[in-house]
Amino acid sequence: MTFGAIWSLRKVVRLRDPEQNGTFSMLEIRKTGLETAVVPVPAAFRLSVAPMMDWTDRHCRHFHRLMTRRAMLYTEMVTAAAIIHGPRDRLLAFSAEEHPVALQLGGSDPAELAHAVRLAAPYGYAEINLNVGCPSDRVQSGCFGAVLMERPALVAQCVAAMRGASDVPVTVKCRI
Repeated sequence: MTFGAIWSLRKVVRLRDPEQNGTFSMLEIRKTGLETAVVPVPAAFRLSVAPMMDWTDRHCRHFHRLMTRRAMLYTEMVTAAAIIHGPRDRLLAFSAEEHPVALQLGGSDPAELAHAVRLAAPYGYAEINLNVGCPSDRVQSGCFGAVLMERPALVAQCVAAMRGASDVPVTVKCRI
């Protein structure tokens, strides 16, 4: 599978809807290869709280959820190896009140990432996200986070493996 077949460009636009008394609607324009799709953005996903290491833990997500139900919340980045070998419940469990929640994974081994996605499935995440943007010193020593922006073919392999193991959307976080 080529990188272009997996990667998509997404742009969210606000348009005035004359049929709705002039209110604004949010639409997402998705371009994948030669195909373009325009889809409405669900209200629950118009706002996202970015994953932040040592910050967006379950307590922070609970606080954010008290402020709004209309946001996608993300976990801190959890490495695939930590899910496979570590205290899974402590790393993956979250309260039903936090939903929708996306799990952000770190790693660069497609098989290991797919295994972590399968292990996370019973926890009920709304989305799985691959971190390709973290510039932290902690991730620069390994081959994940922002380091992956230099390896698009590897990112494509990782995303393909994760999508094959997931029943929920798989997305990629990167830096522009």
